[in-house]
Amino acid sequence: MTLGREKKSAISSLILLSVASPMSGSIRIADSLGGRWSMETGCMAAWQIPFDNYTQRWLRQRNSATVSIEAGHTSLPQDSDAFARDYNYPTLSWGMALHLSQTTLNRDHDRTDPAGYDSRLGNSLSFYGKFSRPVVRWGRWSAGYTLSFGVAWHDKKYHPHTNIDDVLIGSRWTMYYSSGLYMGFRFLKEWTLKAGVAYFHHSNGALNRPNKGSNNVGPTLALAWTPAEETIEERGRKFTSPPFHRYFYATVLLGIGGKTFDSDWRRTQSAVGKDNPDYLTSRFHVSPVYEFQTTFMYRYARRWASGIGIDAEYLDLSGTSGDIARYDRWSVGLAAQHEVFYGHLSLRMALGCYLHHSKAERKAELENTYYENIGVFYTFPHFIGLKVGINVKAHYTKADYSSLRVVIPIATINK
Repeated sequence: MTLGREKKSAISSLILLSVASPMSGSIRIADSLGGRWSMETGCMAAWQIPFDNYTQRWLRQRNSATVSIEAGHTSLPQDSDAFARDYNYPTLSWGMALHLSQTTLNRDHDRTDPAGYDSRLGNSLSFYGKFSRPVVRWGRWSAGYTLSFGVAWHDKKYHPHTNIDDVLIGSRWTMYYSSGLYMGFRFLKEWTLKAGVAYFHHSNGALNRPNKGSNNVGPTLALAWTPAEETIEERGRKFTSPPFHRYFYATVLLGIGGKTFDSDWRRTQSAVGKDNPDYLTSRFHVSPVYEFQTTFMYRYARRWASGIGIDAEYLDLSGTSGDIARYDRWSVGLAAQHEVFYGHLSLRMALGCYLHHSKAERKAELENTYYENIGVFYTFPHFIGLKVGINVKAHYTKADYSSLRVVIPIATINK
């Protein structure tokens, strides 16, 4: 009887273990997932910012409102993620924002044929990836910055008959960029209230006209479910990033892009007659741009690398006419380069000076002796470290063209 009771007890224990172990494992997995994922919903009151005197004169109403929702992921200290530790455990999110705009424009006093109505910027829907970094944390308080990149769809754009004065947006689909500063207070264990100020921009990267771009700034308010914050507060300093070994590296870049010309837009607005099929058109010829770049960089920290590069571009002007067809097809420049890393993602920035750029579009007004590049890239570590990304080249922050770029590593020198 004693042996029978022992057998029954052993069997009962096995049954309890077989049931409890998966349950406890599921609970641990759920806790682990719940501790890393977050949700945030926010709103923003914004005002349109004119970047030139023309837009300043044409704007009638400037206000808009934005509501957003995001799902984010935050690495925890126990994940031993060196990038996360170096950036003070940031959050990577996917989000969607609805922009409800009351912005209107009217160019009647600058036109020979007044439209007789105000054109509307219209509403838009943005889809984006977001990097949110808390620069400082103290107790339940935090403060940091955000960067977002994505695309947007617009329910209105320039139209020669129904929206003739909307010179800000000329395409249904545009690129979306946003940056902001915030301060947060965790008022409950897993809930944080955030307030700050943000800027967001929509433009088509000079792939169509008009393209002055929509620039907005205003205060933000958000409510976030942030289960990771308590864990980071308790354990954030227990993990120390391993030392980083500095090194030099060289790359070759190949790119292909496209651009339209502002002078083409001006010609169709005022230099052709109403009987011309190009009069007030919303379709413009896209000229291909081919890029080649070599860079020599020094990666002096896990997060950063700086160096210098030589840029060469060839502009295919076949299919163009008039002054555009006589532009110089080749340009060469020397640029200071900077790259910021987070895991396999990187943000590449450059400020360059032309060595050869003899025939530019409206030189000294649209183009000058210097240029800027900014692009977002993803590295494929198991494919020779190849990088693929989207880049926008600009003058005075005004887009010159957009391109798809491939970066090929050719040499690495350990220090």
